[in-house]
Amino acid sequence: MAVKITKVLSTNSPSTKVINIKFDIGDFGDGIKKVEDTFTFAMSKDSSGVYKIGKDVEKFCGIKEVDVLKQISEGKDRPEDAIIYGLTNIMNGGKDIYMWVNGTRYQGMSKVNGPIPAMIEVLSHEATHLSKLILTRHIAKTKKLNLTNEEWVKYNYGAGAYNWPTNGDLNDKNKLIQVSDETFATLVGLVSQEIAPHFLKFSEKYNGR
Repeated sequence: MAVKITKVLSTNSPSTKVINIKFDIGDFGDGIKKVEDTFTFAMSKDSSGVYKIGKDVEKFCGIKEVDVLKQISEGKDRPEDAIIYGLTNIMNGGKDIYMWVNGTRYQGMSKVNGPIPAMIEVLSHEATHLSKLILTRHIAKTKKLNLTNEEWVKYNYGAGAYNWPTNGDLNDKNKLIQVSDETFATLVGLVSQEIAPHFLKFSEKYNGR
């Protein structure tokens, strides 16, 4: 007899913080001098928590919630390994963006490497993805695109739909390179710095001490 997996398998509620950023990046040749946006940072006990931070999480990330719940029920979400460790993406119909971290998996990494090194690893990784989203939305604003729906997500930035602007050598012939490496690296650092205090607060019960 098949077992139907339902959402009652997990009552996991994530810790969340809506963060508003406004950074003076500097002038590195790409015209991106100031960056302003809002995103949600979240952490939860297991991989099911990511689906609770907003609507359309499953749609945009492509990972089925029912499959995650099934694997959690089978004991496959634990400190040594997890279905999802961190995730950064779009939600709420394209209106919002987020960064989420699996607290139990962080706990496992923190026991192996120490709380701060473990935080640096996952935070820098997810902040890289988040910075790409923020910069894409910044460029979308300059093009007067709608950030409250999927218009900015599907827009053709130079290489077809769903190919977003990226960083690199501005002299490159690749039309998608619209952000200098220095701008990108600066934003990753600033975003990580902004999230770090909230990460430390949320992770107190997971940090392996």
